[in-house]
Amino acid sequence: MVKVMKKCLACVFAAVLSCSLFAGCADEGGETTVTFPQKTMSVERFTQHSLEAETDENYDGELSYSCSDESIATVSQDGLLTAVGVGSATVTVQAGNSSATMQLNVRANTEEPVLNTAGEQLKIPVGQEFDLSPQVYYADEQVVAQYAFSSDSSAVTLSDGTLTGVSVGNATVTVKAEYAGITLSKDVGVEIVDGGYFFADSQSVTLYSSDIFGEGLPTNAEIGIFTNLSGNVVWQSADESVATVANGAITAKNAGTTTVTATLNGVTEEIAVEILKPSATITQSTDTETGAASVTVDLTAYQSILPSSAEDVSVTVSGTSVALKRIVNGWVILDPSTIPVGEQTAAVETDGFVLYVPIVCASLIIDSVDEFMQMRTVYFEGGDNADPEKDNPLRDGYFILNADLDFEGASFGMDPRNLNSSIHSGGAEAPWRAQRGWYGVFDGRGHVISNIQAEKRGLFGNIEFNSVVKNVGFVNATIHDGDDGNNGSNSGLVAEIVVGTVDNVLVAVESLPVGASLYGKAGICTTLYGKISNTVCVVLSGQNRTTDSNQPAVMVNEVAGNPIEVSAPRGNLANSYGVSKGNLSAVNSVQYGVATVYQVAASFTDLNAAIDRDGFGEFWNFQENKISFGSYMVDESELLSEI
Repeated sequence: MVKVMKKCLACVFAAVLSCSLFAGCADEGGETTVTFPQKTMSVERFTQHSLEAETDENYDGELSYSCSDESIATVSQDGLLTAVGVGSATVTVQAGNSSATMQLNVRANTEEPVLNTAGEQLKIPVGQEFDLSPQVYYADEQVVAQYAFSSDSSAVTLSDGTLTGVSVGNATVTVKAEYAGITLSKDVGVEIVDGGYFFADSQSVTLYSSDIFGEGLPTNAEIGIFTNLSGNVVWQSADESVATVANGAITAKNAGTTTVTATLNGVTEEIAVEILKPSATITQSTDTETGAASVTVDLTAYQSILPSSAEDVSVTVSGTSVALKRIVNGWVILDPSTIPVGEQTAAVETDGFVLYVPIVCASLIIDSVDEFMQMRTVYFEGGDNADPEKDNPLRDGYFILNADLDFEGASFGMDPRNLNSSIHSGGAEAPWRAQRGWYGVFDGRGHVISNIQAEKRGLFGNIEFNSVVKNVGFVNATIHDGDDGNNGSNSGLVAEIVVGTVDNVLVAVESLPVGASLYGKAGICTTLYGKISNTVCVVLSGQNRTTDSNQPAVMVNEVAGNPIEVSAPRGNLANSYGVSKGNLSAVNSVQYGVATVYQVAASFTDLNAAIDRDGFGEFWNFQENKISFGSYMVDESELLSEI
C-alpha cells in the first residue's frame, strides 16, 4: 500500500512541477500555442488524473483548466482532474490567449471510495498528541481529498487532524472527507486516560494462513502496546488452532476467528483476529459437442493483490506448470490437460509473492440426481470388464456433491465384481488388493441425499483401498431387501465391503432387513476391512433382534481382518454411534479387527453425551433430543411410537 501511495502522490507532484517549468521559460504575456496530447480521455468515476497540456517553450504564463460540466468532472488549477459523475464533458486549458479542448468520457465506477484513519478506537493519555492521518482511497490508490474534523467532547482538542488529550473522559471524533462530490465520514472513539495507560495500536487483524514469500499477503502481525505501566504483558489467543501469539506477534494457523488478549496489571486489550484460508475448488467441465474443456479456480479472496493481467501470473499444480488463460474477478481459468484429478496444491506466483492454495480437481460437481447417476454410467470402471491391475486410487473419479438430492424412491448401486473366491482368502482377489470395486473419493460437502434405495451391494458396492466416502447424509433411505442367497443380500446401505474409508456420514433408515445368511445387513456395510469414523446410524423404529443367525447390525455386521496375511488391513470402527430403541447390536462380530468408541444409544440424550465426550466432525448439530446433519434434522419425539 505504501508503494501505491507514493506512486500516486508522485504523479500529482509531477503535474504541479511540470506547470511550474512551463511557466519559467518566457514572459507571462507572450503568445503561445497550447494543446492536449490526446483529443479524448476515458476514465472511471472517482478516479483522479494529472492533465498534461503542452505549450511552446517560450511561454512563461500560467495554465488555467476548466470543465464544461462540473457534475461530470472538476479540474484544479494544478491540472488535477477528478471524475465526479458518469457522462461526457469538455475539458479546456487556457494559456494566455490560446486554448485547447479535450473530450472527456466518464464511465460508471466499479468500487466506492473508502476513508481510512490511523485508528478507530484510541486510548490517549492526557497531554499526548495523536495524528489521525486520514486518507481516501479509490481502487487501492490514494486520492486527494479535503478533510474536516469535529469532536463531541471538550476532553480533546483538534488541529488539522491532530488530536490532543485534554482531560480524562471519552470523546467521539468525526472525520469527514469531501471527495468527488460526495462526503465520506468516519467516527473515531477516543478514551482519554490519566496516570497509567495501556492500549494496543490495533483492535482487529486479518491474516492469511498461506505460505507467502516476498511481498504479499500477511501471514503474521505485530501488535504494538502503548503503556507507561511497569511489568510484563501477558498475551493469549482464545483459539490457538486458528492463531497463536507470542510477545505481540500473531501467527496465522488455520481459517477461522479468534480473540487475542493482552493483559497488564489487570487491564486487558482485545484484538479481533480473522484468518482467511479459502480452499479453492478446481472445477473441470467438458463440452460434450466440441470436446473443449475448462477448469476454474476461485481465488476471489486474493483478488485485491492479484495482477490484472494473466501474463504476470504463473500457476503450477503439484509441481506441474499449468497454462493460464485469464483472470476474471479472482477466477483463474486454466488449461485442464495437465491437472491431475484429486486433492492438489496450486502455486500462484507473481513478482510479489507465491501463494499456495489447497485445491480439489473434481471429475464431476454433482447438482442433480441425473449427475449422481453419471458416477455409474460414465465414470465407473468396475464390474467384470475392469482391469484388476489398474489400481489407481482415483480411477473412478473425485466427486463433489453440490446440493441436497431427493431420489424419490429411485434405486442406485454399483455392482463392482463377480468373484467366486472367498473374500476371506489371502489370495490375489483379497478385497484390499486392486479389485473390480469402486475407487475414488465422494465428498458430500455436508449435503443430504434422501429417499434413495440401495441396490443389492449397497450404493457403492466395494469401497476399495484408498477410496473415501465422506461428509454426506443418507436419510429416509432403504436397504435392499431381496433374498437372493449369497449374491449381495447381506449388503449395507453404503456398501457391501469397505476396505477404504467412510468418515463423517449420517445414515437414517426406518428399519434394517434381516439377511439371508450369516452376517446380515447393516446401516453402513456388511464387512469392514478399512476405517469408519465420526459416523451415526439411526434406526427410526424400535426394531429388535430375532433368533436367526443372520442378524442385522445398526452399523457394521463384521469388523474383519485377515489373520493369515500380516500386512493385510484390520477393520477399524472408531468414534461412531448408532441410535435404536430396539436391542440391535452396533456390531455383530469383531474378527481380527479393531472396534473402539462405538455403541448403540437408546436415546439422543445418550448419544449427545457420548459425542460431547469424544468430539465429532463437521456439519453436525447435536442438541439434547435433536440431531441434524446439514439440512436434515430429526427430533426424538417425531420418531415412530417406539422411540
